[in-house]
Amino acid sequence: VGSQENCHIHLADSRVAQQQLLIFPAPDGGWMLQQLHTENVVSINGMTVSDRARLKTGDEIEIYDYLIRAFPEHEVKSGGVEIGTSVKQLTRFAQAQLPSGAIIKKPDESLTLQSEHLHGVGQINLTLSQIINIEALMNVALKTQLDLFGAQRVWMGVRRVNYGAMEYTEGRQLTGQTFDLPDIGKTVQPRVLDRGQFVLLPRLSAKDHLSVLAGPLAGPDGTLGMIYLDSGESEHVFDEEDLDYFILTMHLFGVQLDAVFKHIARDRAAMIDGEVSVAHEIQARLTPRKLPQWETLQFGAFREPGREHTGDVYDLVRLSNGMAAVMVAHTPASGAMPSMLISQVQAGFRSAAMHMDAPHIFMRCMNWLLYDGDKDHPLECFVGIIDPNTGEMRYAIAGTPGVYIIGQRGDERSLRPKRGDAGRFHAGCDHRQEPRRRDVRRRTLRQHSMRRLRPARQQHAQGAADRFAEFHRRRLAAERRHGPTGPSPIA
Repeated sequence: VGSQENCHIHLADSRVAQQQLLIFPAPDGGWMLQQLHTENVVSINGMTVSDRARLKTGDEIEIYDYLIRAFPEHEVKSGGVEIGTSVKQLTRFAQAQLPSGAIIKKPDESLTLQSEHLHGVGQINLTLSQIINIEALMNVALKTQLDLFGAQRVWMGVRRVNYGAMEYTEGRQLTGQTFDLPDIGKTVQPRVLDRGQFVLLPRLSAKDHLSVLAGPLAGPDGTLGMIYLDSGESEHVFDEEDLDYFILTMHLFGVQLDAVFKHIARDRAAMIDGEVSVAHEIQARLTPRKLPQWETLQFGAFREPGREHTGDVYDLVRLSNGMAAVMVAHTPASGAMPSMLISQVQAGFRSAAMHMDAPHIFMRCMNWLLYDGDKDHPLECFVGIIDPNTGEMRYAIAGTPGVYIIGQRGDERSLRPKRGDAGRFHAGCDHRQEPRRRDVRRRTLRQHSMRRLRPARQQHAQGAADRFAEFHRRRLAAERRHGPTGPSPIA
């Protein structure tokens, strides 16, 4: 409050300080007044204020010849928070000055309806009861508001929560053309969205005969959107009867909007549950029923399906030369992608085991099979080949799976490559590179030592299925370069 022009309450008087008072929401609810220029006398209900004072409904603030009465627009609900008391909302609200003649109604005020309106209400209810998606609801709302009120233009914005920007917007003219929310619509928006008020502007001014109706789409937890309509270039003037009917229709649309969002949320949850159930079934079928064992090498495994996400798979096979091949993979992808990825990596591992491919050859194979340029299906993987007689293990890693060797005393050594290690295999790398010998690592498992494998974070291990034939050529070239890795593949 002050004589400065940009003050929210501007008192054009040289006696009043440029910034005389600050009125702000108190942390515990209610409102506070602070005196910023103590040389001028300011009183509340006849009592002089020297510093700060709490404001109550009906308080009279006196500054020279000016009397300001305080009427908070919303009472504090027990156990709740006062609506529109944040500094950002308060500033936006104060700057949204409405033209003279504006009529404002709150959602809890009484309405007066005409008998002819009842049939329209029934028709709206019947139409809304068949709607289960946002696009259809917006189409019905826009068409209905144009028809019922003789409007020339209507704009609608919708969001899934009671804060933030609109997620769905559409403006429609009576001619069918689209349009954006005009400036006067943006002016009333703070009152509609932050305060939940319905606004009627019979005329913008003596020169501008535009008539406006605007109001919130209210859900049980707050405002989910707004509808703005105006008379355009016509001479039609909205009145208080139109405002009451408009408020009723907005309540109907708001209730259905909340129901649609809840329906979408239920469908989404059911879809996710279905995807996880399918992934669990696939995961269970891919899990080895019985792990092969060696006299000098034993394996054990424990698994527990994830409740909301599943993307892990492991496998163990005995190679034709008596060695053990083990694979553990994980993907953090969502939707139906985990089921596809764990199936592909398990099938690729079994094929590589049949050919007795080296670990790095298998990794290159998976890269060629999965990589398509997108990064929505990352895969991290460990593959190792163990000689049960010597304990020597050759392995390759894509990404950062949890892989450790645990000694007799419980001390663990991670097998993950160090950052910046040139020998690290990066799944998803340029498929034009030839496999390199240093992509294969070696460790020796000593007697009574244990290797622990678990999925961890993600790294992109992707490939392109349509380049599988080209991979075969490169695989054979790699064998010629590094020596045979097993019997030739069957054509």
